[in-house]
Amino acid sequence: MLRRALVALSLATTLTTVIPWGSSGHRARSSYALVDVAGRAGVLPDDLATAAKAWYLIPVLCGVVLLTAALRSTRPAGVAAATLGTLVAVGGVLVVRSPLVTEPGAAVGIVVGLLTASCGTVAAVTGGRQKDDDRPVGS
Repeated sequence: MLRRALVALSLATTLTTVIPWGSSGHRARSSYALVDVAGRAGVLPDDLATAAKAWYLIPVLCGVVLLTAALRSTRPAGVAAATLGTLVAVGGVLVVRSPLVTEPGAAVGIVVGLLTASCGTVAAVTGGRQKDDDRPVGS
């Protein structure tokens, strides 16, 4: 059950990154477009601009969650999901605090990212263990 939640939340979190997060000029832009515009405009310091390029690895991190969950590796899936959720939530907060006109995608990214980070943390800490009372008879 916990692995299914990790998969669903990780997919939802990744999907939030492609909906509009902010407006620049007269266009609503996804998180990826905002990273691209910020990089081309030179508004980020060099070290932050390099780190911002890692944003494009968000779908890869989601793939890690999917793969580890499929392999029934709850703890690694939890760590990857917690990382994914935290990154997306922090990215959303940065957009909300920026001078850009904020689109709903940033707020959705924050909320879903925090849910994913929370679920991932639970999975990483507990490893998906069940209480003795919840185990099927005979196990």
